[in-house]
Amino acid sequence: MVQERATYLRAVAEKGQERDRIMTMFQRGRLPLKDAEARLDAIAQEEATLRQQCAALDAQKALAEAAETHLGDAKRLLKQLQGRLADLEQRDDQVVKRQVIECLVHGIRIDIDAQQQVIATITYAFSPERVANIDTQSAWVHTLLMA
Repeated sequence: MVQERATYLRAVAEKGQERDRIMTMFQRGRLPLKDAEARLDAIAQEEATLRQQCAALDAQKALAEAAETHLGDAKRLLKQLQGRLADLEQRDDQVVKRQVIECLVHGIRIDIDAQQQVIATITYAFSPERVANIDTQSAWVHTLLMA
């Protein structure tokens, strides 16, 4: 990605040199105004395209870095919770279960579909949104949702 961006930036610099050559030819009378304007417009369009491609690469890089950070945060969160799960299972502690869910879940939305079935839309802290029928959830998740 770095090499590709560098290639685009070199091409932008070359377009600047090309524009200078067109202007020199026009100033020396070797290129009519109409042709010079057309060529300068084409160069400007090519430069804009190259700059857009650089911006797209920058956006991809930022997205990849954000995803990497998000995954690192999720890994740390899951490691933190791993030690608490054994205690959670042994004691069936509803308070701890609720805390675990609060750490793992960004949001829960409950809807009723056209067939009057309850649908839970869950947005986890470490993954994209998922939709599940509330009846398919484990009993303790259902209990916590209703608490």
